Amino acid sequence: MYKKFNKELKVEGPISEYLRKHSLIVPRKIAITFYGRDISYGELWESIIKIASALRKIGIKEGDRVVLFMQIVLSS
Repeated sequence: MYKKFNKELKVEGPISEYLRKHSLIVPRKIAITFYGRDISYGELWESIIKIASALRKIGIKEGDRVVLFMQIVLSS
């Protein structure tokens, strides 16, 4: 189900910058699979921008802290 990587991933700078660059270089490449749905880097970046915009509209500013609560579904 999950691939194991033997390579060490070195990310310099914020993860958002890594995602932004990949959305420009390989927008159709699969970034994640979520509940069986493949999501490309382009789609993921677009979703990130929409969420950031919505947060700004309600007054969240850079440096503010935001908590995200998500349901975890475990299957047996």
